[in-house]
Amino acid sequence: MGEMSKIEWTDHTFNPWIGCAKVSEGCANCYAEALMDKRMGKAKWGPNGTRRRTSAAWKLPPRWDRKARREHRMAKVFCASLADVFEDRPELVPWRDELLSLIHTTPNLYWQLLTKRPENVLRMVDDLRYPLDGLLWDQFRERVWMGTSAENQEMLDKRVPELRHIPARVRWLSCEPLLGPLVVPEGIDWVVVGGESGPHARPCNVEWIRDIVRQCRAAGVACFVKQLGSNPFWVEPCGVAGPIPNIVLDSYLAAGMSEPEDIDHPLHMRHPKGGDPAEWPADLRVREFPTVEPKGKAND
Repeated sequence: MGEMSKIEWTDHTFNPWIGCAKVSEGCANCYAEALMDKRMGKAKWGPNGTRRRTSAAWKLPPRWDRKARREHRMAKVFCASLADVFEDRPELVPWRDELLSLIHTTPNLYWQLLTKRPENVLRMVDDLRYPLDGLLWDQFRERVWMGTSAENQEMLDKRVPELRHIPARVRWLSCEPLLGPLVVPEGIDWVVVGGESGPHARPCNVEWIRDIVRQCRAAGVACFVKQLGSNPFWVEPCGVAGPIPNIVLDSYLAAGMSEPEDIDHPLHMRHPKGGDPAEWPADLRVREFPTVEPKGKAND
């Protein structure tokens, strides 16, 4: 958690604590578990595991807030990449209270919260025990970008209705790892999409990503293609024989050739996560952010 995040769609990453439990297919190859549990032993994953509060990391957001104020801008903070803020565990209650009070006291930061448990958000924020003079929901409306993960249509249909009830400045989806085609719903301001990375990455059809980009363009929704993943593939269009070099693939995909044969081919890229846009088909090089209205005009 340094000054600048390695995650392309944020400025900083802050983890108030470490540890989580898997809840859906998107969690199967959790990189945080592999790193923090199996490799480093920082916390034990699972419903009966441990959750470890960080210490020095809590000093960073006020520093980022002061820097953003000096630079006369708003900085983005992703919270949390190694946990779920809205996991329902008793030991997290005081830590979550501290986090929400930190959001309140850092007015130059946009907080990008991401959860697989959006059904818990309203209750947990209403149960806040730290006194904030009734201003907490104003802070959510003003500076919180509230997101939920949706790796497939089942999880999207389950989680987005809960997300819509949360009065946040930006409501967004993290479609990563993308495990199938999705229909992007109304009421979403931003979609981040990417294939799975790592040694056990599940395949990601680039057409699934392409279709999300198209849907976002048609609906006026900002879209950010993060990566194609470690195991991307494409389906051979009708009338085109054999594996096609990427440079040729760019041209016919951009021309709208989309009727597939039942033949799929891997996309071979140098970047291990498929994260270099220079290696992608041109129409997938999309990295947009939501338009944030002037202060006092956030989404209801």
